[in-house]
Amino acid sequence: EKLAAALADWYEHPDKVAALQQDFRALHLLLKKDTADLAARAVLEEAGC
Repeated sequence: EKLAAALADWYEHPDKVAALQQDFRALHLLLKKDTADLAARAVLEEAGC
């Protein structure tokens, strides 16, 4: 019942969906890192280079 109400709310308020999508997009960009570069730097730092 609560799930149905939540889904209906999303369906009836596309502006809420758009805002949430924007929040997740911003979070994705914040967390997106060049992991290969970060790993290489960590290895070089540990190796004393």
